[in-house]
Amino acid sequence: MKFTKLILCMVGLVILSFHDARAQKKENSLESILFHRGLVGDKVVCCFSGDAIYNLLPSVEEDSKKNQKQLVFFFPMISIKNKDCKSQLEDLANMQQEGYKVKIEEVKTPVAGIKVFVTFNSEKVAFESEQVGALGNSDRISFNFYKKNVLNAIGNKARPVKRYAKNETFKVVLDCGHGGKDTGSTSCYDIKEKDINLKIGTKVASLLKKKGVDVVMTRVADVYIPIDKRVSKANSKNPAVLISLHANSAPNSDVKGSETFYLKRELVKRDFSQLSPGLAQIVDAEGLKREQESFLLADCLHKSVLKSASLINPDVVDRKIKAGPFKILYGAEIPSVLVELGFLSNQEEAKLLEDEKYQTNLASGVVVGIEEYLRNHAKLL
Repeated sequence: MKFTKLILCMVGLVILSFHDARAQKKENSLESILFHRGLVGDKVVCCFSGDAIYNLLPSVEEDSKKNQKQLVFFFPMISIKNKDCKSQLEDLANMQQEGYKVKIEEVKTPVAGIKVFVTFNSEKVAFESEQVGALGNSDRISFNFYKKNVLNAIGNKARPVKRYAKNETFKVVLDCGHGGKDTGSTSCYDIKEKDINLKIGTKVASLLKKKGVDVVMTRVADVYIPIDKRVSKANSKNPAVLISLHANSAPNSDVKGSETFYLKRELVKRDFSQLSPGLAQIVDAEGLKREQESFLLADCLHKSVLKSASLINPDVVDRKIKAGPFKILYGAEIPSVLVELGFLSNQEEAKLLEDEKYQTNLASGVVVGIEEYLRNHAKLL
């Protein structure tokens, strides 16, 4: 019996020594850095070979006057040996971020490890960190930076859909996509999307005004206007609808046709999956009416644009009505759609989009679609 116990003890010591040797051999290290840029915000994910255990250290660069906050995450006994990871660190250091900065460096004293410096503007950015390891592991940590202007725009309750009295003038906001330094797509004939959008949008505005509609344009010249300012201008005018006009592009030059986008609640909730359930409920309940009205608007516009385009281009392709997470649609508090009038990457459609007669036909189709929506869905009986 004593001999058996002795053997078992020796086996146990061997097993412990084996595990200890493996633990010493498998040193924890930072393996890679993943970066995801979304409409709601950005994520910087650090991937480790083992558990991501850290301590929060005192900050040294906070500035309350500039709303600058800093958090320092210290991961002890972790090294950076992977060459690809070191290259990713350089890319991260040189990357331009809006309202925040992430810096990662390896330290030797007083305790070896890595420090992650997270600096952000608390007025512009909401920050959170989370463990995101798979299969029960804790080998990843995600630093999430949410844009507060987008949070506020979607978190606010959607205003009631605008209804008009019989003698009240309709108001429409037209957004001619891109402009200035933001050229959008460019065709093989050097046709710039920003120019096509403005030409067609100007024609739409002229036709609507002749019909007694009050038109607000987010831009009337070749100037760059940030999306946030376009959305803010649209919301402040309390119009019936927002129409954003664009010309499309695709890697495959054979792709052509027209498609119309609206914002579905599912797209918003997907990007807000990490946020509080309360905000998700607001987005779900308050966005329902806007989603329904936006789809009705998309349906009216899409059918009318295709019909007008087919008068000159009988082979125009119907690329359907789709849900799309475009920034201009995210912040709008009114029924809104984005219309892709054709593909500049397709030689045939690029020539058509530059043709003034075809532009006039497309503009007429947009106007008829707007009229149908306003007549059937926005006017009180």
